[in-house]
Amino acid sequence: MSEKLSSLCTEFSEKLASRDPAPGGGGAAAMGGSLAASLCAMAAVLSLEKKSCAANRDEIQKIHDEAESLRKELLSLIDADAEGFEPLAKAYAIPKDEPGREETLFVTSMAACVAPLAIMKACARIIELLEKLRPICSKLLLSDVGCAAGIAGSGMKAAAINIYVNTKAYKGRAESDALDKLADDMLDEYLRRTQAVSGAVIKELK
Repeated sequence: MSEKLSSLCTEFSEKLASRDPAPGGGGAAAMGGSLAASLCAMAAVLSLEKKSCAANRDEIQKIHDEAESLRKELLSLIDADAEGFEPLAKAYAIPKDEPGREETLFVTSMAACVAPLAIMKACARIIELLEKLRPICSKLLLSDVGCAAGIAGSGMKAAAINIYVNTKAYKGRAESDALDKLADDMLDEYLRRTQAVSGAVIKELK
């Protein structure tokens, strides 16, 4: 191999580790989700080449195509998350005694939740795809399906944290409470489903 694979990840990793405010946790969540989608796509496309998967080729192809779409969507959400944070950072710089500061903070905080919520929804869909793929993929790709599930679940949890940090100051306001409940409900459902996929893979591998 002429190029170390680690070099492909260096720029984003260095940017994430820097003093720059973005990318931050939301960008990392989106990157994690995109990696889960990539693994799902890989497991699907390699399964398409296996005779043992011929009977499910059409379904596997659909899974592959949607996983590829989600991979690209999640990469775009890295930028969307950074763009959503910028107005909030500016709002925090407003002098505390300036009229309208608190409402500006509320509006920008809620806007900063848009990308993390989209990340959560994309990760949820990846988990659904992995549920479909696990029983019909090549047995040689089961470990990748299990890894993808774990990463997708982690990406979803990380995205939820980025919602909670923006809603915590606004308990009792309808928009904030609705976002909290939506994030709570998605985590409750999809982390269980993630564990089910990972658990099934581990059981089969062992």
